[in-house]
Amino acid sequence: MEFPTFSMQHTQPAALLPTHSYKHRSLASQRRRAKYSVLRPVSCTAEAVKAEVAGRAAPTWKSSFREKYSLGRHVGSGSYGVVHVCIDEVTKQKAAVKILPKVRSKQQPQKTLKKLEREVALMARVSRQSRGITPLIDVYEDKNYVYIVMGLNEGGDLEQLLEKYGSFSERATATVMYECLKIISVCHANGVLLGDIKPANFMLRHRYRDPLKALESEHLGEGFLSAIDFGCSQAVGPAPLARRTGTPVYMSPETFRREYHLEADLWSLGMMMYQLIAGRFPFWPSVEQCRTRSLEEVMKAVIMEDIPVDYGPWLSVSPEGLSLLQGLLTRDPTQRLTAVEALEHPWFQRQIDSGGSAGDGQSAAGGGRNNIVPLMPAAPRGGSSEAGALRSMAA
Repeated sequence: MEFPTFSMQHTQPAALLPTHSYKHRSLASQRRRAKYSVLRPVSCTAEAVKAEVAGRAAPTWKSSFREKYSLGRHVGSGSYGVVHVCIDEVTKQKAAVKILPKVRSKQQPQKTLKKLEREVALMARVSRQSRGITPLIDVYEDKNYVYIVMGLNEGGDLEQLLEKYGSFSERATATVMYECLKIISVCHANGVLLGDIKPANFMLRHRYRDPLKALESEHLGEGFLSAIDFGCSQAVGPAPLARRTGTPVYMSPETFRREYHLEADLWSLGMMMYQLIAGRFPFWPSVEQCRTRSLEEVMKAVIMEDIPVDYGPWLSVSPEGLSLLQGLLTRDPTQRLTAVEALEHPWFQRQIDSGGSAGDGQSAAGGGRNNIVPLMPAAPRGGSSEAGALRSMAA
């Protein structure tokens, strides 16, 4: 597998990541992609997935949650529901329960139920295959709510860590990214798009006195990080997906264009990597400014704006780290790294296997971060066809 490399003959720091193809794929890579696309499942409706999973011992929807579990403390809230700790009345084991209403203000009850069925089916489909996916234990329903009982993660989510401790070191970021890529690769191998990859949807399984220092440790063990939310997940067939799901600032350019496949998850992960290292998004100097932007403004930035890497923490990120970021934040999805390809990236061997000792901006060849050859702007500017496309997508 070939990854982008950087000449050590120049002294100007790279300012922008390119947004189009940065490499020609090797023949082996093209063959892997061709095989991968053939393996994508044809059935991609909620009913088809639910029927398939039911044949593999997926949890049966029950109607006696409060007979089986007692409700504990509130853990968190999302767009549509709340999460509590719950306790099995017989075994006294703790779990987490996501409580979701069957009726939502802007959605028909039948459509809401179908979405919840899809979430449960897809989670059941992959949770038994990876320790990095929160296990699905039980599903209950009553007249008004659906109760999804899952494994309990007690270490907080990555967004909470960002808010409390600030941006991550390069090595801590590599540890998180590697675990996320393993989770994504399992989902993609099963034809499941996660659909809403962001720091808030990954939690540490256990509590740590100093979580960021723990992420730099070699002894966290398998499954220390868990994917916790399949609310935006979709089963992917041969045809491209068109329904926009997820959080806009993490959405890929092709998601905004309503024509996307599994590769959209890798763009979202690249945006998450940028946020972990920089503590912000590439298009605005603060998270607060991002939150005030309209959907159209976010869409325009994701599709057209440059991705700067010439300030603050990026000046000490290794060439391999920038190479991975570049491979994920490539606007052409056919040239973007897959999860399997990204797992093979030398950045992980450098940062994790070697303990990051060659990090702190020094390349394997011994040169500094400032020796990276300047990169090209991310996207062409201002064409009338592009502006027209933006207006039509915002409609």
